[in-house]
Amino acid sequence: MDEKHELLAEKRTGRGVDFFISQFNNSEYAVGRYEALDSLINRFANDSRTPTLVKKSLQDSFWAIREMGIMGLASNPEWIQGEDWEETVFKLAENDPKHTVRLAAIEMLAAIDSDKYTGAFLRWMNYPSYYVAGAALSAYLGNEDNQNREEIAARFEKEKNIRMVAALAEYFIDAGVGGKESWFHEKMDQISGQSLYYYRDWETDRKSTRLNSSH
Repeated sequence: MDEKHELLAEKRTGRGVDFFISQFNNSEYAVGRYEALDSLINRFANDSRTPTLVKKSLQDSFWAIREMGIMGLASNPEWIQGEDWEETVFKLAENDPKHTVRLAAIEMLAAIDSDKYTGAFLRWMNYPSYYVAGAALSAYLGNEDNQNREEIAARFEKEKNIRMVAALAEYFIDAGVGGKESWFHEKMDQISGQSLYYYRDWETDRKSTRLNSSH
């Protein structure tokens, strides 16, 4: 049976780590490499060879594999050893052609060392893609050491995109910024469709989490 047919078969088999390492390294099909990486991260994270392959995935030609590699790092930050790892993630945040990959990379940089990448976050929050700008704004406002967060937030209060609105709302709630009731209501009126349901659920969850943590 050839690889294409194997990939249509049931994933949960007795195939071991060596099988998936070989598949990731040798498959000419992106779906094959994707399946292998998914299995390595979720089933064989403790294998000493998995971090090396995750690092390799960050340079894969298929954007979904690069994105999964970053997500694997986020779940296993102990894999990040040395500045070359950070440099690879930074290059993805700066230059990756897929905006969702840049989003994931920016979130990873914020988790690694938010202070170190403050200047980059300020620059990226003005990027035309809301995936990139929203992630950068969230990363910057999420760092309590940034003394001008209120000033930065004010620059974007008129934004209507859900990713920018969510970043601002999270900051306002977490930092306890007062006097924003009218802003929240205004955004509820501006946002429509699926984004409105997302925003309502998100706002309810954030407020509930904050109230629970205060008890």
